[in-house]
Amino acid sequence: MKQTLAGAFLFASLLATGATGAGAADIDMGPAVEPMPSEWYLAISGGLNKVFDVDYEADATSGPFDDEDGEIEFNYGFRGAAAIGMRFGGNFRGELEFAGSSTDADEVNGNNVGGSLDIFSVLAKLDLEMTLFGWWHPYIGAGAGVAFVSVDGIGNSNDKIDDDETMFAAAIEGGSMFALSDNVELFTQTQLMFLGSDIDTHFKNNGADISLDSPLVLSSSVGLRFKF
Repeated sequence: MKQTLAGAFLFASLLATGATGAGAADIDMGPAVEPMPSEWYLAISGGLNKVFDVDYEADATSGPFDDEDGEIEFNYGFRGAAAIGMRFGGNFRGELEFAGSSTDADEVNGNNVGGSLDIFSVLAKLDLEMTLFGWWHPYIGAGAGVAFVSVDGIGNSNDKIDDDETMFAAAIEGGSMFALSDNVELFTQTQLMFLGSDIDTHFKNNGADISLDSPLVLSSSVGLRFKF
């Protein structure tokens, strides 16, 4: 079910971002004799982050974790990213992306809790960018790298879990680009990130072990690319 919703959201984002550019004017690229800008670029972006419900297994119950098996629900969070990239032939584009997100926990088995799940990721990505109608540039891509995941005080004042893990990460993404000038591009992007392992943590009050299933993270961002 999580994967179905995520896929639908990704497809809807591609359609929506294309529609927003329907009234955009054609860009005048200037005389052919003008020097072409370099294919290297920097990108910055920001947007919303969603961590799907995470199942857990505990050796002992404590406070809001009132069952040995349950799930943690999360609110929407925020995500920021920066990337350096280069365009290649055949409409391919490579990027090295650095991204960070923080998502507050909402409930554990129906009990209100505090704390957050924080993720910093470094992904090497390859995107295929197309051109439709002369002004709309949809793209799809995938990437892999590493994620540093921190469980920061999820629980209540007496019963919290804390820990951090470094793990493999992979992502698929899609979006749209609209040229604002020869050197500046506006883009929207939806990314689904998979984390490669469970998160082993423990209760602060009694040290009992608790394992969180690997989170699935969906984000939608808007940003700018600057060619140099």
